Amino acid sequence: PKPPQNTHSLVIDIPPARCQYRAMLGETQNQFSLTRAALSTCGRAKNQILISFFAMAAPLLANAANITWTNTAGGNWNVPANWKPNQVPGAADTALITTAGSYGVSVTDSESVSNLVLGASSGTLTLSILGGSFTVNGTGSDSAQTALAISGGAVNGTGSIVAGGPLTWSGGSIYNTVQFNGGTQSGGLNLYGGNLVNSGAFAWNGQIFFYPGSQLSNLVSGIITFASGAQANSEGGINNLDNEGQFNVVGPGTDYVTTPFNNNGAVTVSNVTLQLSGGGTETGMFTNAVGGTLNLGGGTYTFTANSSVVGAGSFTVSSGTANLGGSMNVAGTYTVSGGTANVTGACTITNTLFISNGALYLNGTGTITPVSFTMNAGAEVGSQTVQVLGSGGFNWNGGDIYGTVQFNGGAQNNGNNLRGGTLVNSGAFAWNGQIFFYPG
Repeated sequence: PKPPQNTHSLVIDIPPARCQYRAMLGETQNQFSLTRAALSTCGRAKNQILISFFAMAAPLLANAANITWTNTAGGNWNVPANWKPNQVPGAADTALITTAGSYGVSVTDSESVSNLVLGASSGTLTLSILGGSFTVNGTGSDSAQTALAISGGAVNGTGSIVAGGPLTWSGGSIYNTVQFNGGTQSGGLNLYGGNLVNSGAFAWNGQIFFYPGSQLSNLVSGIITFASGAQANSEGGINNLDNEGQFNVVGPGTDYVTTPFNNNGAVTVSNVTLQLSGGGTETGMFTNAVGGTLNLGGGTYTFTANSSVVGAGSFTVSSGTANLGGSMNVAGTYTVSGGTANVTGACTITNTLFISNGALYLNGTGTITPVSFTMNAGAEVGSQTVQVLGSGGFNWNGGDIYGTVQFNGGAQNNGNNLRGGTLVNSGAFAWNGQIFFYPG
């Protein structure tokens, strides 16, 4: 028979055959239908298979389609009968999991789609990535509260997965963008250039390794609880942890963040040490509650004029450079054990000041009136006067003083340098070692 119009044909010569076969591909089919053509004569030296394609485009080019999940009992992604039409969505297709009901869809092998639309009008949908590779190269959306669970495999693509409900991330790796509304994280997991965007209450219980290009954003509505033992580890390159909402760090112990940490929201540190060592820009508030310490342990930090560090806890600079241009007023101990602390904002110190290494530059406003000041090494520099209020509260065991220190007694030990600085004593002071007086 004559091939239909608007088709593309491919003729293949088959020398051994003495009859002609014709393969037809219909517009709505994904497989060939091969039939034997009755010929009145078969006297040719070689016969043919004629493959005709009902396609307007090039041969074998599949058109993008909308494929909708229909199995409300739940099941595996890679089962054609679970979809309408009965075919598994392909790389050019849009997968719609929007049928009402409470059910789960699991991915256990390698699947790829262009766009992913989630969210039913009623019920609870859970999309579980258990293994294999799940790729989304287009847009994602969710009109309801779809839950996303990733426990294995890899989430790939240049597009995004949008879940209106919680993310449960306990295994597998993320390479693309995943938006979610709270959830939980556990174990040691890899973010390979992916982008996580949280808008709800999210429990961060384990480690996330940030590879180059990775980012985690906590939106204004997001509340992250950074549990005891939690870590954000930079694996090199450019990566970020950005907070616009609430970031709660809870103890006991020490929680580490080695990625750049940018806070434009609120961070609360309770009964734990939060050690930041990747640098960052801080425009929001840090509240160091009782037993809480914010330790800047590496990188360069810029605390803008709008930033603040407050609370009953303590503050430490142990490495790197901290440019402190905002408000500083914690009731606990101020410690400089390494690096450089540049105070140019409103800084108030009323309890304990301790310098064991590094340099403290006091060139801001506010009052520096600690009950005690102990200096073992490093440098005290700047235009602000340190006025030690406690009797016998100044203990100078090493290091260099460039600024002015007023005190009511205390002790000096070892060999120390007064580099143009001024010491003013009004109490009982034990001078036990050497003081080297430099010009000024």
